[in-house]
Amino acid sequence: LDLIHTANFYEGCWLFTNIHRGRFVTFLRHPMERMVALYNDMNFGEEMQVSLLQFLRETNSEDNRMVRYLTNVKSGPLGQNHVDMAAEILSRKALVLLTDFDEISLIHAEKYFGFESKRSGLCMG
Repeated sequence: LDLIHTANFYEGCWLFTNIHRGRFVTFLRHPMERMVALYNDMNFGEEMQVSLLQFLRETNSEDNRMVRYLTNVKSGPLGQNHVDMAAEILSRKALVLLTDFDEISLIHAEKYFGFESKRSGLCMG
């Protein structure tokens, strides 16, 4: 098994052991860029016009979706211990790629995993 894809981090963890180690890849973007994208994706009907500033003030931007995802805390308050746990998981188990540098990030992933590059026809491993 070279690669799996799952949207459920914790549900996919059972596939891996100390013998069959796994790593995951995640693309991260700046939290403000994520909030602006969320604002743009929201469907505010014609009668409900909300400015970006109002949206940011009214949205719980402190509720970090990635921390919840990595720590499997679906609801309730998040504390520094959750942030620390998420940071530890990212540093030990993840290949973190940046959306601002998507082309470079993909090249880095190809090299990291030893995938064959379609750009040059050469093995990047």
